[in-house]
Amino acid sequence: MSKLNEAIQSNNIRGIKSAIVAYLSADPLDKSGKVKEAMATVDAKGIQLWQAHDGTELLSDRSKWTKEYFAELQSHLLTNLSKECLEHALKVGRHAYREELNSSQSAQQPSIKQQQGGKSDMGKFLLAGATVLAVGVVIYLAVK
Repeated sequence: MSKLNEAIQSNNIRGIKSAIVAYLSADPLDKSGKVKEAMATVDAKGIQLWQAHDGTELLSDRSKWTKEYFAELQSHLLTNLSKECLEHALKVGRHAYREELNSSQSAQQPSIKQQQGGKSDMGKFLLAGATVLAVGVVIYLAVK
C-alpha cells in the first residue's frame, strides 16, 4: 500500500500533504500522473485537505519559472497546501524541467532507421550472438 493510501485511510492530513509534495518532487513533470491522481483521490473522498491560498505571490512571468522557483513552491506547499499553488507548481515544473520532457520524448521515438524497417544495432548483436551459440553447439556435438 502506498504512503498516500495509508495516510488517506488513517485520515493523516500531514501524511497526505507530504505524499503529494513527495510525488511532485520526484516527478516535477508529473509524467506518472501521480500528483493529479492524488488530487482527484482527495477530492473524491471528500478529504478537507486544501487550504485557502495565503496570498504568496505566484509568478506569472515564465522567464522566472526556474528549478529554484519550483523548489521554493514545493517548500511553500508544505506550509500552505492550496490547490491554486499546487496547480501553479505543476505548470512551473513542466516549464522548468521541459528539457527532461523533450529528451525523454525523443528517446521514446524510434530512430529513422527503425521507422524505415532497417535492422537496428540490437538486431545485429542478437544475430551475432545466435551465430556464436550455433557454432558452439555444432563444435560441441562434433567433439562428443
